[in-house]
Amino acid sequence: LSDFTFLDEANGRKVAADFLVTGIFKLAGEGMPPAKGQVYKLRVVAVLDVQDGLITTIRTYYNLEEWLR
Repeated sequence: LSDFTFLDEANGRKVAADFLVTGIFKLAGEGMPPAKGQVYKLRVVAVLDVQDGLITTIRTYYNLEEWLR
């Protein structure tokens, strides 16, 4: 994980993180193309809900079509 950018609400109840995931595609799931050790880079956004200083929910968003290229 690298290239992080964070944004938060003034009340601190929501935080967004934009970051780059870099990895090696080693194991394909059902419906995915064959894994052949391909290197990938994928831009990801995570939205975190915070309550009493603790993360209560994380939602992660990425473009699957971009990852499959």
